[in-house]
Amino acid sequence: MIRSATPADFDAIAAIAAVYGFDEPDSGVDVAYLHLVMRTGRLAVAEVRTEVGPVVVGFGGTVDSFGAAMVTDLFVLEQFHGRGLGGRLLQHLVGDRSQRMTFSSNHPAALPTYQRLGMQPRWRLRYLRGGIRHLQHRGDVVEGVDVSPEMWAGSRRELAHHWRRRDARLLHIGDALDPTGTAIVTHDDRSWTLQRMETRGDHATAMASVMAALPERDALTTFVPAWSHAATLLDDLDFEELDHDVCCTTADVVIPSTAVVLHPALA
Repeated sequence: MIRSATPADFDAIAAIAAVYGFDEPDSGVDVAYLHLVMRTGRLAVAEVRTEVGPVVVGFGGTVDSFGAAMVTDLFVLEQFHGRGLGGRLLQHLVGDRSQRMTFSSNHPAALPTYQRLGMQPRWRLRYLRGGIRHLQHRGDVVEGVDVSPEMWAGSRRELAHHWRRRDARLLHIGDALDPTGTAIVTHDDRSWTLQRMETRGDHATAMASVMAALPERDALTTFVPAWSHAATLLDDLDFEELDHDVCCTTADVVIPSTAVVLHPALA
C-alpha cells in the first residue's frame, strides 16, 4: 500500500534512509527535513502487510522547485525490490504533475525509474569540496552581506527559514538592499556548506564573493552544475569532486541561468 506519511512514520523512514547511508542533515534521518517536505510538498511511504502487522518498507518525497515536482527521496528496502513499490511511490508523488525533476544518484535502478516517468538526464550536479580562498585579484568581487530572514531577497524563502535552524548565514551579494545575488551557508566548526546560491551576474564572481565572506582556509562544500562558471573557478582552486548526481527533468522544466548552487535534495 502507498499512502501519505505522518510523523508516526519518521522512525521507520529514518531506519530506511540509514540503510542506504543517508544519515546526515537534510536526509530521511532529519526530522526537520521530513517536516519541511511534508509541509511544502508530499511525503509518502510504501507499506506491506507482514505476520506482525503493517511495516513501512519504503518512502519518497517531493517539493516544488522551478515550477516542477522535484523528487527529494525515493527508497525501498532491497528485500522488497521487484514488487513495483518504487514506481508506485513515484506515481503517487508526481502522477498529477506534468513538470517533474530530480537529482538522480548513481544507483543503477534510479535513472530507469525516473526515465519511465519522462525525466531524462540533462547534466551533472557536482559535489565539490576544498579550502576557502579570498581572491583579492578579482577587482569585481564584493563580500556577501548578512541579512535577516525577513530581509531575504532570494527565492524559496522556506529554505532560508529551514537552514536558519542550523544558524545558517543568509547572504546578499553586493548591496544588501538591492543585491545581485543571494546565498545560504551553513557551518559546523571550521567546515562550511554553501547550500544554495543565485545571481544575476557572473557565477564565478558570485562564488568568489561568498568565499570572501567566509574565513579563509576553512573547508567549503557545495553543489554546482557542471556547466556553471562557478564549477570552473573551483576546479582552478583545486577543489575535489566528492560525488555527483544527474539532473533529470521533463522537457518542459527550465533551470534558470541564475542558478549557481542547487541543493541535491531540495534544489
